[in-house]
Formats: sequence, C-alpha cells, structure tokens
Amino acid sequence: MVSILNKIIILWNEFHELYEKEEYGKILGIMDKIIQIKPTDQYAYMYKAYALDELKQYDEAIRCLDASLDIDENFIRALNIKGCVFTHLEKYEEAIVCYDKALKINPTYFRALANKGNAFYDLGRLDESITYFDKALEINHDDKKISYRKGNACFILAMLR
Repeated sequence: MVSILNKIIILWNEFHELYEKEEYGKILGIMDKIIQIKPTDQYAYMYKAYALDELKQYDEAIRCLDASLDIDENFIRALNIKGCVFTHLEKYEEAIVCYDKALKINPTYFRALANKGNAFYDLGRLDESITYFDKALEINHDDKKISYRKGNACFILAMLR
C-alpha cells in the first residue's frame, strides 16, 4: 500500500513533468489531488493559481492565491504571482500592493522588483518604473527583459522631454 507521503511525492513528480510540458489543464488536476490529501499545502494552491493564470482563469487564480496566503501570509512567491494576475487583469495598483507586501518581507526579491517596475511602466509612471528596474538589475544585471523594458522607458521619457 502506498503511503500518503509517497502519494504526494508521486503527484509532485507528475506536476514537474507537466510543468515542463506547459500542460496547465492537467496541472490543475494534480494540484487538486495534492490539496485533497494535504489542504495546508500553500505550494499546491500557488501552482494551481499559476496554472489558472496561464489558462486566463484569473478570478479563480486569485482565490487560490488567497488560500495560499491564508496558510502563509508571508509567502512571497504567492504575493508576487497574485501581483502578476492583477497585472493581467490590468489592475496595476492592486498588483503594486502585492509587490509591496512581498518587498516588505524581502526587499531584494528580484521578481517583485522587476514586476513592480513593469506595473509602473504599464501605468505610464516611467520614472518610477526605471527606479524599480534599476533595483532589479542590481540583483540580476543580466536580465535582458528588464534591461529592454528599462531602455524603452528611458527612450519614451527622452522623447517626452
């Protein structure tokens, strides 16, 4: 008979295979099974939310992230993904609140710094976006997406002045 721990390990291994293949619909089923076995697994809720976000099921993704954060309110990865979901909903101010919460816990969390810069960029608040892109690039100076986005913000500001 397979133990509960072994079942969870098998499910997480299935998840990793599906994640590599970007099979988000199947990931939902795996995460539901893990949550059924262990309802306090904040990672299962977070990865379910990630899959839902990829499937553009944003409201359900937010509910899963809230469940993850109910388990651990300081789970910065869930806060960051919640910010990304709000960004996909074009709720940039709400996204910034999520990134701020993550950065309060860890001021050098690269993804939250970069995503906060992106949210400011999308709001047209280019000076603020550059500030956060710079902070992110201090941590990971090789990130081409953030460098490119910062370059665009600088170019637009130069054109406007």
